[in-house]
Amino acid sequence: MSTTLHASGKRLGRPSVVAAAAGQKHHLLYIWDRHSGRRFLVDTGAEVSVLPPSSTDTRSSKNGPPLTATNGSNIRTYGVHTIPLNFNSWRFKWIFTIADVSQPLLGADFL
Repeated sequence: MSTTLHASGKRLGRPSVVAAAAGQKHHLLYIWDRHSGRRFLVDTGAEVSVLPPSSTDTRSSKNGPPLTATNGSNIRTYGVHTIPLNFNSWRFKWIFTIADVSQPLLGADFL
């Protein structure tokens, strides 16, 4: 079973949660997690939330089903982790797919 990871538009709904626009030509929405210090790209076109793998994840023989990028390429996964998040005063525990990505991503499953 393969899940498609779409990289497209954003929905600007809730009030600001320590968010910042990045770049001059791109309008990307990032949210900063106070707990881990990670900066998450918010992508409502992505079906799942993903984190880059740690060195422990990449050495593990545990692999999950691949994700499929919008360009059709497969993205290797390493399972899932439940991660505590702290966005300003909003605290969550969220399940992330660990995948070969460079940027932590909050997908539509979070929103």
